[in-house]
Amino acid sequence: MMRSSFSAIALAGATLLAILLGGTVSAEAQIPINIESVPPGATVYLDSTNNPPLGTTPLRNVRVPRGEHTIIFQLLNHEEARLQVNVRRRRETFRAVLRALGTIEVSAANASAQGASVSVDGREVGQPLGATPIRVTDLQPGRHQVRVSREGYDTFEQWVEVGGGQLVRVAAVLQQSAPDTGSILVSGPPGAPVFLDGAPRGATPTVIEGVSVGSHTVEIRPPGRSPFAQSVTVLAGQRATVAMGDTGGTLRVLATAPGAIISIDGEVVGPSPAVREGLAEGEHIVTATAEGYQRAQQTVSVTAGQQRVISLEMQRDEGETGRVLVEANVDGATVLIDGEERGQAPVVYTPAEPGPHAIVVRADGHQEYSTTCETRPGQNCEVRATLVPQQVRVRVAVQPGIRGAELRVDGEVAGPVPYDGTLPAGSHVISVAAPGYEEYRQQVLLQPSSEVRPFDIVLPEEGAAVSEEQRQAQAQEDERQRGAAVTHGAGTIPVNQATLDISLGWPYLGELRLGVGLLDFLDAGFAVRSFGRLTEFEGRVRAGWRPIEQVAIGGHVAFGGGIGPEFSYGRYTNFSVAAGEPQPANGEEWHDGRPADPNSTPFSYPTNSLFLSLQAQGSLYFGDQGAFTLWVGLDISSDEYPGHGLNHSVYVSYTDDPNFAIPAGGPPAENYCTTNGTSILSCPREDWARARLGGSLELVLTRNWNLWFLLEGILNQAPRRIMGNLLGIEANDTQFYFRIGTTYKF
Repeated sequence: MMRSSFSAIALAGATLLAILLGGTVSAEAQIPINIESVPPGATVYLDSTNNPPLGTTPLRNVRVPRGEHTIIFQLLNHEEARLQVNVRRRRETFRAVLRALGTIEVSAANASAQGASVSVDGREVGQPLGATPIRVTDLQPGRHQVRVSREGYDTFEQWVEVGGGQLVRVAAVLQQSAPDTGSILVSGPPGAPVFLDGAPRGATPTVIEGVSVGSHTVEIRPPGRSPFAQSVTVLAGQRATVAMGDTGGTLRVLATAPGAIISIDGEVVGPSPAVREGLAEGEHIVTATAEGYQRAQQTVSVTAGQQRVISLEMQRDEGETGRVLVEANVDGATVLIDGEERGQAPVVYTPAEPGPHAIVVRADGHQEYSTTCETRPGQNCEVRATLVPQQVRVRVAVQPGIRGAELRVDGEVAGPVPYDGTLPAGSHVISVAAPGYEEYRQQVLLQPSSEVRPFDIVLPEEGAAVSEEQRQAQAQEDERQRGAAVTHGAGTIPVNQATLDISLGWPYLGELRLGVGLLDFLDAGFAVRSFGRLTEFEGRVRAGWRPIEQVAIGGHVAFGGGIGPEFSYGRYTNFSVAAGEPQPANGEEWHDGRPADPNSTPFSYPTNSLFLSLQAQGSLYFGDQGAFTLWVGLDISSDEYPGHGLNHSVYVSYTDDPNFAIPAGGPPAENYCTTNGTSILSCPREDWARARLGGSLELVLTRNWNLWFLLEGILNQAPRRIMGNLLGIEANDTQFYFRIGTTYKF
């Protein structure tokens, strides 16, 4: 048990109270506002991006200093938005519409494009083009140039039109640059030496590569026969043919894959069945290729003057089945593939068979998006659906005589008023402002319809009374907050609202508590509670901050005191003490609960208490349905109570000797009372400092009634004597308290 003077305790409590109230005064200059963005999820800064962010949209009841500010919005793949605002009213909503940036995705459509360099509008992307497509995400809506280049290949160039929030895919195909040389195919008797411009170049049949463009002489010198010479013109990238006499044969090639392309010695002949005449005698390499099939190749021997027919067996390419990947620019969009709903985007779907598939993407308030795509073995189908909001025709007008009125939608200028045009379907904040008039602001839900949505707005002159519609909207919001108020949360009750709590519990058998809202962040209250022996009266001040609708933090200071009935003790006479026990001395009487002398004058002793409580708490709100709160508190108290009946006696000394000492083995000092022989006792006060942990669950039943449950426990110190032996039960303070109650909200 801690012993200290009550004056020191009160001084410490007053200091803590001053600190708490000083913190609340500094918060008075800040008022709660709401900040939104379209689309949501933007990071919000106040006045400068060098300041810590306020959070991400939507923000509810975020406190900012009153006055003019710049609200800065930043969102990936969107332009930065800056909103100039004048913060004047509580819970005013500010919204910015963020302009979406375009995205270009560049991928390699053939092997030659792998590893090529990519630039958009002359700006290098910064990495080579590989298997993973490259995305450029910070493009302004409009026309852009995409270039893919690689040494030895023709540069790929394409202009694309990109809209805000739109993804445009570009598949780059690189073709090898046209060579400045050609080749010559020479056929003749097998093994005959071949000469090009007099220089030996192998034996027939052969292909002479890297021949410069222009006229050349090819000579064939078969053994035992006359030489054969022929002039030939070589063109860049082409192959010339030289054949000696009627030595060629014919080859007919079939393939099992439909539409297979046939090549002989690397030269494309055509689709199967393909025929090539005049082939030089000897061996030739025949190749067949077809999409979805493995490449087939065979070496064939051709005899001069004869025809040969071959068939190439082609095996299907059993690659991994392609998948359908569908994304959308609208959250919660529904995806249908081949007429069946496959869930909300993004969707990854693996069809049973390759081939074309019908894709449909739908979302409320947006036009339906549909397309087709095809999957193949090892090839996916990727769809990025850009849903366009459905348009609603609106007509906005103000009273005659107003000039310069301007319509804004979600903070963006839509045009002068009167206005007749279309707006995207969905929830919007529309405002109309004109010089010399109060601004009109309203949040509306525009639903797709064939009819025109009219807005006939009356703008009051500056300084004029607020419109009836605005008053009604504010009244509805105030009524909602009053109906959702809770009395045991960290947040304060609304301004000018009064509440009355009635509860039952232990150790206080009954309690009444009255509260009233003073400021946005401050309320106060008064309480009276009793368990018979002690009736306490309490004053309370609570400060709270609710940064968002779901969470609040705060603290309160409670102070007061209690009074109870006087206790009477009779005097004992001829009192004896058993052998071996401490003996009374100096005219002392030890009262141990035995019947007192009925002829004696009784002693009387008052009961009272003083206390100061400090408490910090945090709450989680369930919308308008209630709140769960946890807190930790410090209680400082001073009790005057003799403690009769707590398994010990009250000891009374009649001595006036200031040097009197308690006998050895006698009663403890805290239970030792003195008197000068009168009927007034003097006993030591019991001073306490105890830590407390508690929580409450409060449920909103109706506009006027709440139901709540409270549970607390003491974390330190011995039991408090004045709270023991309640209802005549010989037991110490439980140090475990609970209450159940109801709240009436006026």
